[in-house]
Amino acid sequence: MAIDFPASPSTNDTHTHNGLTWTFDGTVWNLSTTVQNGATTFTGLTDTPSTYTAGKWIKVNSSGNALEWTDNSGITDGDKGDITVSNTGATWNIDPNTIGITELSASGTADTTTYLRGDNTWQSISSGGANVSTSDTPPASPNDGDLWWDSQNGRLLVYYEDANSSQWVDASGRGVNNSVAQETGTFSLTVSPNCQNAAVSTGNYVKTGNMVTVDFNVYHNGGTAGDTNLRWGGQNGYFTINDTSLRPVATAGIFYNRRYFDLAPGNSTGTLGVWVGTCGVTPGGEIYTSSAMASGPGSYGVYYFSGTWRVA
Repeated sequence: MAIDFPASPSTNDTHTHNGLTWTFDGTVWNLSTTVQNGATTFTGLTDTPSTYTAGKWIKVNSSGNALEWTDNSGITDGDKGDITVSNTGATWNIDPNTIGITELSASGTADTTTYLRGDNTWQSISSGGANVSTSDTPPASPNDGDLWWDSQNGRLLVYYEDANSSQWVDASGRGVNNSVAQETGTFSLTVSPNCQNAAVSTGNYVKTGNMVTVDFNVYHNGGTAGDTNLRWGGQNGYFTINDTSLRPVATAGIFYNRRYFDLAPGNSTGTLGVWVGTCGVTPGGEIYTSSAMASGPGSYGVYYFSGTWRVA
């Protein structure tokens, strides 16, 4: 907008327009406001500090008419709304009730019977502690921490919920490799020539991984060789496992037991009791004992063998 000076001014009259003031000297209106000219830097202005000072901040002075340098006061302690600052700005605490259930947006129902998990879900609190079940099959609808005694396999398991899955885990901490195949079957044995009147039953085995458990028995074959007794043992009276996959990788042991009632009817001998012992089993499959074993003819002369060892 153009300057509109008074029409009939008197000497020393003033007129202000857009922050500038003119004074009438009786003939001419003269600009009486000083206009800064030529400043090209911040410090070159008339209302700013004339020099720079490192590490300072700039603020309006106390009179409110110029700028000046001041020290950097940093973050001050105190209540900053939803955050309280303390320890010279080193500690920032979110005020109580600032973040509530609404802000969390957790799934589930928040009430006196639930708790908030780390995965931002509300879970029920079990008032009676973990549930303990005994059955051949896993319990239905288990909760984290429940215990189950697997009566089928003789194992104690705990129901464990991690960040993204739930499962039954062996509570012993050893773990169980359910992928190990179990094999069952039968096998045959050969009687060495130095055994007398001896026969061997078909053996049974259970193989789990590289461990095998076997059982069989040795009995009188009804023959009348020698003194007609069943004789085995000693240096050359042994039995051989024919299936090479059931033979131990290193010399092992096998237990034998002769039943205590193996006494011929009418035999008046005082030799009563239980005959038990251990034989060696070689990687070649031979089952032997250093002592010569004997029992009379008939069904009362039976030795029962069982053992477990590592196979290849």
